[in-house]
Amino acid sequence: MKNGSMFRLWLNIKRIFNRPFRLVLTLSGIFFALLLFWGSYLLLDSIYYSKFDAIEFWRKNDLLSFSLASDHSSMASDKEKMTALFGNSYLSFESSDISTLQYPAMIEEQACYLSVKLFKTNNNFDASLIVADDDFQPSEMLQGSGFSKEQIENAEEVIVISDILSELLFDGDACGKNIKIPYTVTLDESEDGSVIQVGQDYKSFLIVGVYKDTKSVADYLSDFKENGSICTSAYIPTTVSLYEDSSSYGNVEFVYPGKGSAKEQLREFVASAPSMSEYQNYTTKRNQIILAYSSLRDMANLVTAALLMISAFLIGQTMVFCVKERLPEFGIKRALGARAGSIALDLVMEALVYAILAFLLALLYGTLAVLICLNVGANTEFLQGVSLCIQTKSVCVTFLLSIMTCLLAVIVPIIYLDRVSIVETIRFE
Repeated sequence: MKNGSMFRLWLNIKRIFNRPFRLVLTLSGIFFALLLFWGSYLLLDSIYYSKFDAIEFWRKNDLLSFSLASDHSSMASDKEKMTALFGNSYLSFESSDISTLQYPAMIEEQACYLSVKLFKTNNNFDASLIVADDDFQPSEMLQGSGFSKEQIENAEEVIVISDILSELLFDGDACGKNIKIPYTVTLDESEDGSVIQVGQDYKSFLIVGVYKDTKSVADYLSDFKENGSICTSAYIPTTVSLYEDSSSYGNVEFVYPGKGSAKEQLREFVASAPSMSEYQNYTTKRNQIILAYSSLRDMANLVTAALLMISAFLIGQTMVFCVKERLPEFGIKRALGARAGSIALDLVMEALVYAILAFLLALLYGTLAVLICLNVGANTEFLQGVSLCIQTKSVCVTFLLSIMTCLLAVIVPIIYLDRVSIVETIRFE
């Protein structure tokens, strides 16, 4: 019986490939539907899991972060309360203005103006976490060290810079050198209410460390070609003030690493801090990623569903036409005692051949299309760092959609054949 079923399957495959034009017409609808579904899901899966990998360090270290708004009246007291409660068990990053250095660097024989965004941080800073693209990213110290407790207490004017800045200004040997950072001396308010800079001075910092920048050289070169400048981050002790006559704070970001006993106490503090403006952990960041791409996935589902319904109709019509062509053959089989289920099995086998062919073609061309897309868009912000990620679940769903569509399409031909009498099938021409 097994050999008989295999022979019948072989006959169905041979019959399908003997008519290539009809095969192409039948497969085209379901192929394009599956191609869209598989390609979009493969691309979204690749983006999803690449983004998830990028925040995996949040889960591994059980990080909790929040920021205090600089424009809130209780911000200063909240910061002091945070320090009193948790000491230096957390990391703090207080943002400052972006300062343009007084000396440009030469890149490709062109002057490149260098800008530095300063962050004040505490003595827990060792570059294991840095601020990058308005978020925290894991990094490491390449040369030197962070700030000692004594340097923090004495408000020493020391600084940790990026490897990019070290290479551009000091040929990669920056530790022990001095760098001048410009800062605003006085501000004045214009007639329209905006604040304008009146004077500027420079403060000299001793470079005590160089950290690995999360942006690549290619990214910085792209910024340079677009803007004629490069902006990188640097870190100074939280006690150092660029504004001698001011005690105001910029936005302060706090990160609590580790699973210490103070975790719950920190959560309670975050919930009660009046100036808290944002709260993040692995779960919230993961939900942000899912929410950002859920609309794209829903759109792909809707378009695919519409195309699959059209495909099922086209395949059904094609198979009805094939059934009409083979009515004498089916009539003779029924006259010789073949059961209706046996004849229906031939149609199901034919539909399964269409389903498997469409699935394999969509899998192949969809994967190639996504690979090309990832390579072409490798330097774009949307696809940067995204690698191909094939999920078994998406493969299985694509296969099931193909099978279900073709099985749905075969229902009409089977019903049509069942309603035709044996005499009519034999007489049919």
